[in-house]
Amino acid sequence: MPRISRDTDIYPITMRELEVLRIEDVTPGMRRVVFGGEGLHAHVRDGEDVPAIVSDGFDDDMRMIFPHPATGERPYPASLGDGRLDWTAEVNELFRTYTVRSWEPDAGEFGELVVDFARHGAGLAEGWSSTAAVGDRVYAAGPKNCASLPVHTDWLLLIGDETALPAIGRCLEETPAGHRVVAVVEVADRADIQPDLAEVACAGSLDLRWVVRAEGGDFTEVVSALGDQRDTLPAGTPFVWAGGEAGRLKTVRRFVKDLGVPREHVQITGYWRKNDAPAAVPGDGADGGGDAGATGATATGDGAGTSSISVLMQLHELTEIAPGLALQAAARLRLFETVDAAMDSAGGPAPVSAVAAAVGVDEPLLIRFLRYLESVDLLSIGADGADGAATVRLTTLGTELADPDGVVSRLTGPDALQSLTWLHLDHGLRTGRPVDVGPHGDWVSVKEQNPALADAAADSEATRAQWVAPALARQLGALPGGAPSSIAVAGAAEGVAAAVYADELLRADDDLTVSVLTLADGCPRERLLREVGNARRPRVEARDWDGAVAGATSGTVADAVILLDPFGLRTPQDVPALLAEAAATARTVVVVTRLLAESGEEDHDYEEDLTRMLVNGRSLPTARDMSRAVADAGLVGVADMPVGWGSHAVVVTRG
Repeated sequence: MPRISRDTDIYPITMRELEVLRIEDVTPGMRRVVFGGEGLHAHVRDGEDVPAIVSDGFDDDMRMIFPHPATGERPYPASLGDGRLDWTAEVNELFRTYTVRSWEPDAGEFGELVVDFARHGAGLAEGWSSTAAVGDRVYAAGPKNCASLPVHTDWLLLIGDETALPAIGRCLEETPAGHRVVAVVEVADRADIQPDLAEVACAGSLDLRWVVRAEGGDFTEVVSALGDQRDTLPAGTPFVWAGGEAGRLKTVRRFVKDLGVPREHVQITGYWRKNDAPAAVPGDGADGGGDAGATGATATGDGAGTSSISVLMQLHELTEIAPGLALQAAARLRLFETVDAAMDSAGGPAPVSAVAAAVGVDEPLLIRFLRYLESVDLLSIGADGADGAATVRLTTLGTELADPDGVVSRLTGPDALQSLTWLHLDHGLRTGRPVDVGPHGDWVSVKEQNPALADAAADSEATRAQWVAPALARQLGALPGGAPSSIAVAGAAEGVAAAVYADELLRADDDLTVSVLTLADGCPRERLLREVGNARRPRVEARDWDGAVAGATSGTVADAVILLDPFGLRTPQDVPALLAEAAATARTVVVVTRLLAESGEEDHDYEEDLTRMLVNGRSLPTARDMSRAVADAGLVGVADMPVGWGSHAVVVTRG
């Protein structure tokens, strides 16, 4: 989906220690803990500089690492030196993600950071917060990104349950005077209402609707009713922000779709699921990544060594390809979404006959497929329909796949299609050439046949760029000779990433001008300029790469050229020539790239490297590959600056 329209700043993921200063119960269901301590300021830990904490966004989140409830041990993730932390299985068991309710840098000796803990009666964080005392300490990582207050549209719609209340409360407190806000907030009991949010804290023009579960209230019903009361809502385009129990948010998604809100103005986050213990405010799992190994995996085994049976089980799991292919088939059929829509409002089962008709599969064949999906715990089959007819309902895991904009979108989009090249991995390794993407030819041919796929690839490219570009923009002053006054940006097959970088560079420097150099034939320039804010668009132009290089003499095109992911643009043997062409347009070239470890990296990074080879003959470079390409281009590397979460800005010059 398109990148969210909120401006976002990206920061290295850093770990710090917080000290409890005060504790108060805001309501019976919400405990507030005020943290301070020297860890909030810039300091040195384990020999590495840790910057002062930054929290500018109302929904900023951080991972809080609690002491082990039985042993009291306090492990923490080590820095990897490139803006990421090493999340071990031990640490994964002890962290929970919470919103920063407020950050007051001038309060007290080191500033005061506030976190609200919803008191739901169970869980690691609940146990810690219920017994916490002044002077206790916890580790915390983040915030790693801060998004702007969404007041750039005509009005703001906030929706959520009590797990979203810390973010909603901060948003209301920060909304500027007069901006129109409609908020729907559900709490467990009337005593959990926080009246100060409406009566004191919000300067905006606020319509706040509290919903109380104990009195039969349901925020999904209130949201549904808004669809029939459009004349009571503010005029114009809203920004919609919603958080809460993931299964109930599908009502919000339907409402937003019916209302016709552009997707870039919609941010909906499933904070918890009804089968889970809800955290006070978990993070949004679609944040663009960043922490190495943060998969939530748990340690297994009894410490008595590895048996031959466990080795065989591991081999069996490594050879399983059916689940992934089955998920892709179900996603292309829109099976989970269809079952979800056919289930009744109380979660009752859907008739298999109706699902079969909707997805265009004969019922007997569909039942055979449903049996497999049931065996991997994605749905359950019954015979409780009329006259014993077959029915189906989604499990908690299956419900996750029913959101067309959620995880399932990655099973039908460009990444999923490119993964099918692995069916020809042996051929690709023997020839070193791209292979077909499924039955319709190579990647370029498939995109030409499917404009929707090309659009999805461009959206994906723009979103990935959003998680690095702001971090680079803040470091321009570190370039040789200082911050440039003009920059040319080139990169990525779709061309959209360069436009995202241009937008972020212009946002960071009001005096800068940027040229977007397009490398792909027929790259739609109007699509590129859509990624640049209206106010910044007069300071950007789109030009052909070949024209820029052909007419270049030193300094005539720009003070600096930013080249994005050159190993994704050219085959490894052609990268030196690309670097030399970039150096012809400006004395300083900044290469933004990930650098693959020679060994010991996460498996998905090595997977991406091989997928690039199979799709278009490209690669993810190692540091050695990058150094060799720079030398072969006759250039000199002068700096390597980490940007974002695992990316590098390698600065090279003509010497």
